[in-house]
Amino acid sequence: RVVYLWLVCSGTGTCGWCVWVGYLWLVCLGWVPVMCVQGESNWPVTFAFLLFLLFPIGPGWSRTLQAWIIGLTELAVFVTLVYGTIHYFGLRVNWEKRMIETKTVFTFHEFTRWLKIVTPLTMWIGVLSLSWEIFTSLLSSLMVKGFIAKLWATSQWALFAVAAAAMFAVSLVPYTFIEYEASSNLRPEIRRLYDMVDRYQLVNSYGLFRRMTGVGGRPEVVVEGSYDSQRWTEIEFMYKPGNLSLAPPLVAPHQPRLDWQMWFAALGDHTHSPWFTSFIHRLLQGKKSG
Repeated sequence: RVVYLWLVCSGTGTCGWCVWVGYLWLVCLGWVPVMCVQGESNWPVTFAFLLFLLFPIGPGWSRTLQAWIIGLTELAVFVTLVYGTIHYFGLRVNWEKRMIETKTVFTFHEFTRWLKIVTPLTMWIGVLSLSWEIFTSLLSSLMVKGFIAKLWATSQWALFAVAAAAMFAVSLVPYTFIEYEASSNLRPEIRRLYDMVDRYQLVNSYGLFRRMTGVGGRPEVVVEGSYDSQRWTEIEFMYKPGNLSLAPPLVAPHQPRLDWQMWFAALGDHTHSPWFTSFIHRLLQGKKSG
C-alpha cells in the first residue's frame, strides 16, 4: 500500500493520468472513499490523496496552495460579515410585506465589550501587517545587485520604513478614541508625537461620522408660514425629515445643501448658523436664493 501511495504522489507532478490510475488502485484497495474496513479507519490516506490531487507537486504548486489559502480566507471573511450582519442586526425577510426588516439585537454594553476585544486585536493585526511589509521590502532592497544600487535601495527603505512606522503610530491615537481602555494604554511617546503633528491634520478619526448625533432623539428645525398670523402651516422640505408618514427619499449622488445644513442648524443656537437667519429673512421677503 505504501508503494501504491508513493506512485500516486510522485505521479501528480509529472503525468496527470498517473493520478487517476493511482486513484483507481486506491479504490480497489478500499482506501477511497473514506470508510472503515476491518476496524481500520482510512480517512488520513484519503485526505492526503486529496491534498496531492488539489496541490500537485510541481513548479507551481506553491502558487496554487497560496491562491487556495487566500481564496478560502476571503471566503471566510465574507461569510463572517454576512453572518454577523444577519445575526446582530436581526435581518429577516417579511414575505407578506415584501420587505427586509431589521432590528439591533445587541445592547450598548455588549457593543462596548466587543470594542474592548476588537480594538486591541485590530491594532496588533496592523502592527504585524506593517512589520511584514517592512521586512519583505528590506529583503527586496538587499537583493539588489551592485553596491551603489543596494546602498541606495537600503537608504530608501530606511526612510520610508521610518515614515510608515511613524504614521502608523500617530494614527493609533485617533483610532482608539472610541475605546477608552485601549486609548489609555498607548505609550506617552506616541501621544507626544501626535500632539506635535496634530496641526498638520495627517491623521484623523476613522469614518465620515465618528460620533453620530441624535442617538437619543434627533432635533429638527421646523419652519412654519402664515398669511394671517393665525393659522400656521409647516413648510415641507424636499429632503429634510419632516412628515413621518413619508419614506426617506433616495438622494445620492445629489447633495441637498439646504436640507443638509438644516441638520446642523438644529444642533445649536441660531447664532451658530447665521445663514439660517438670512434664509428666514429671504422667505419673509418672498425672494429666491441668489
